[in-house]
Amino acid sequence: MAYRTYINDHEWLGNNEYSKEIFDELKRQGCPFDKEWDVFKEPFEVKDLDGLVKATERHLMHLYDARPKLLDSLGIFTNIKNGDNRIFTEDQLTLRLQEFTNYGYLFYSVNLLKYVGEEGKDWEFYWERDKESKELVCHYRLINDGKCIFKAY
Repeated sequence: MAYRTYINDHEWLGNNEYSKEIFDELKRQGCPFDKEWDVFKEPFEVKDLDGLVKATERHLMHLYDARPKLLDSLGIFTNIKNGDNRIFTEDQLTLRLQEFTNYGYLFYSVNLLKYVGEEGKDWEFYWERDKESKELVCHYRLINDGKCIFKAY
């Protein structure tokens, strides 16, 4: 049986995917993982959406640092550019792009927010100046009745 993770009942990370950055953040927020990283008893309600988005971004950057080509996991752009149509042809581009956005590593954080709900209704982003660097930093937070429910098994 494959290990799966869910946000608001939408499958989130790929099959059998583990992320130290994401799971450490969930643990920091109190997620009750068992020794196999399952959450069986109750779904866990994420309260710090920004923390989870930032952890997801750190995970993506870690993946990119380790294997830059991994983010184009379906090879869509590389294959089209090189004229390699053995995997798919240009008439299948929309289908492959849909698969890419649904399952590609690059879109984990985008899908996280999509699964949480609508921007401005369930979540929002805001800017805050970092106290040390003085740079503007984008943050994310749940608003109104927005929920981010994590499950894994």
